[in-house]
Amino acid sequence: MRVLVNGKIEVLEMIDPKSKVDCATDIIGNHGGLSDGQFRYNEEADAYECTPETFEWWKRVLADHQTLEDMIAELIEEHGSDTVYAVVHSVGDYDLEDQPTAIRAALDEAFGK
Repeated sequence: MRVLVNGKIEVLEMIDPKSKVDCATDIIGNHGGLSDGQFRYNEEADAYECTPETFEWWKRVLADHQTLEDMIAELIEEHGSDTVYAVVHSVGDYDLEDQPTAIRAALDEAFGK
């Protein structure tokens, strides 16, 4: 996702390990970021625009989720998807920015990483 921040084009991305598709725009949109004023589309720049604080927050959250998704993909290869997702789905509800930490802790406990 191309993002204009302080006049400079930056990129937010999160690549699905299985499909190799960048799903950052979908994740941000699914969590209201494209409709609640965090981002606005700048047609001239052909990019979304946001504040530096918003960009940094999403960059960190997407990076944390990327690390988690990569971990899940590795564990699935070793333990199978049913076993891994049983642990993932056993974790309670958390805010988007706290989900990766909670799920990683449960996966570490379950699989000894």
